[in-house]
Amino acid sequence: MGKKILLLPEELRGGPLSTDDREWIASNGGEETAHTVTLGYEHFSPHAVLRAILPPDEVREVPTGYETVGHIAHFNLRQECLPYKEVIG
Repeated sequence: MGKKILLLPEELRGGPLSTDDREWIASNGGEETAHTVTLGYEHFSPHAVLRAILPPDEVREVPTGYETVGHIAHFNLRQECLPYKEVIG
């Protein structure tokens, strides 16, 4: 039988899991260990990346639509996005 892995956020390790949950995990051969997951830009959509790096209190709506002409992408940016045009581009 192959192993399965249950990834929990670090704040849950040793924390909010109930005793019953921990007993069930142990009775099914589970063990607690640290595991590092490395995610790159290829794992996220452009919208998710922009939402993560643009300040939510200043930019309420992340630009999603653009047009391409040859190798040029054209965005219509709202006024609130103009200070971040280099990041968006």
